[in-house]
Amino acid sequence: MRRRWRSGGRSWNNAARPGSGRRLGSRPSRGSCRGCGTAGRSSTPWRCRAQARAIITKIVLPLTETCSDVGAQIIVGSRRRNDGGDLLSLFGDALAVIDLDDPRYFAEADLVAYAMASLQLVGDERHGNPYTADGVASALARRIAELADRNFLVAGLVARSHGLHDRQAAEPEHLAFTATVDSALATYLDRLSPIADVPAEKALTALAFAEAPGWPIDLWRLAIEAISGNEVTGEQLSRFARSSAANYLVESGGNGHSRRLPAVPPGPQ
Repeated sequence: MRRRWRSGGRSWNNAARPGSGRRLGSRPSRGSCRGCGTAGRSSTPWRCRAQARAIITKIVLPLTETCSDVGAQIIVGSRRRNDGGDLLSLFGDALAVIDLDDPRYFAEADLVAYAMASLQLVGDERHGNPYTADGVASALARRIAELADRNFLVAGLVARSHGLHDRQAAEPEHLAFTATVDSALATYLDRLSPIADVPAEKALTALAFAEAPGWPIDLWRLAIEAISGNEVTGEQLSRFARSSAANYLVESGGNGHSRRLPAVPPGPQ
């Protein structure tokens, strides 16, 4: 017999009550918190619309409504809405919002630290990076944070571009940029080496159509030719993929045979 659980006006069959519910029930009743990745992001817009709602209605709500009695709590990171409409309303009465755009949750010191880690390419250090010394990096990081208008993505892209390409440290008082994602991303891409006559932006635009696990070099090459009208060889594209553009790629398969773009731009972990 399939047992059904009722809570909040909904009923769920016992397939929705996972083994975690039994495990939680055997623990002291201090509660347990679980994280869930961003519900509003996916590889393609149509999948984003369907998958975001499926995550909320088929995973998050069943867990909270059938396992709350044994202490289950879930934190979900999400946009407010996607192309399919409002997302937050799907949570109903179970929703308690923490808006990370609220000034209460912003600390400039965090943004400075993030910009500094991006300048120093923490985790993927570059030989000859002029920002290896903390004293040099911190001065420019503070200037980047000042100009980034509280935007971590803008600060990370600007700082990482300097960390990847500068041979001499930039002077903070002379640094200026437009604090928009479009401008920061365009500047970041402009500093990547082209493939023959094809700008790096065109090459990465072609790869934006690839879904997991990615495209092999030959398929990526054909997409570039279709978009740009210029031919590139497999060898040229392989060299490009091993250059600083590799920071933009997710590789899979043996020896990185397939490549795609990550869900978010690169940055320090």
